[in-house]
Amino acid sequence: MLRALPFFLLLSTALHAQQWQLVTPVKTRSELASVRMVSSTTGYTIDRVLGFVLKTTDAGDSWQRMPYNLIDKPRALWMWDDQRGIIAANSGRFYRTTNGWTSANSVSQPTFGNMACIHFVDDLLGWAGSESGRIVHTTDGGATWTQQTSGTTNAMLAIHFVDAQLGFASATGQVLLRTTDSGATWNAIAAPITFNMRGIHFFDALNGLAVGLGGEIIRTSDGGETWTLQAPVTTVSLLGLHAQGTKRARHGR
Repeated sequence: MLRALPFFLLLSTALHAQQWQLVTPVKTRSELASVRMVSSTTGYTIDRVLGFVLKTTDAGDSWQRMPYNLIDKPRALWMWDDQRGIIAANSGRFYRTTNGWTSANSVSQPTFGNMACIHFVDDLLGWAGSESGRIVHTTDGGATWTQQTSGTTNAMLAIHFVDAQLGFASATGQVLLRTTDSGATWNAIAAPITFNMRGIHFFDALNGLAVGLGGEIIRTSDGGETWTLQAPVTTVSLLGLHAQGTKRARHGR
C-alpha cells in the first residue's frame, strides 16, 4: 500500500459538469495555462488566449481580471507570494510583478523561443524551458536569464528542481532529463514510458513522481536514477501534477 501526501492530477477531459461552473470573467474561449495558489483563498491564473492575469481572493468563487495586458502570450506562472510573481511567455519574454499584477515589467530574449514551463527553488534561483528545447537559468529572480545546454531541440513540457543542484525536465519525444549540477549539464535518463511526461514533482531528493499522456505515472525512489511504471489508474491524459506538502512518499505493505 502506498502512503503519500495528497496530490492532484490535472486531466485532459472535463470532470463531471455538475461539479464545475464557468465563473466570470473566464470566457468559453479561455485557456487557463497555469494556476498558483498563494494561500487557501488567494490565487492567480493566466489566460493564454486573452493574455490576462486573473486573481481570486475567495478560493475561486470569483475572479478579478487584473489591469495589466500581456502582449506576448503567457505560458507559465510562478508566484512567490500574493505580490511577487513571474510569467514565462512567448518570444522569450518574462513578465515580473511586485504588486500582484496591478502592473508589471518585462525582459525578453527572443532567441529563447516560446517559453513553456518555469520553476524556482527560492526567491532568486529558477529555470524555464522553451518549445525549442532550450533551458534557461536565472540567479536574480528573473531579471536576467542565461541559456544552458539541454541536449535536445524537442519542446520542453515540464521542469522541476528539488534543490539548487538536482533538477529534472521533460520534453516531447518521451525525453526525460536530469541535472545534478544546477543545470550546467543535462543528461537524458531512461524511463519506462511510451508517452510524454507533463508533470514532475519530488517530495525530497530521492522520492519523485512524473505523470503524462495516456495516464502514465512513473515513480522513483533513488533521485531519478531509475523509474518504475505504476499500475494504470486511468487512460486519460494527465496534463499536470500538484503535491501538497514536502514530506516524502513511502511504500509499505
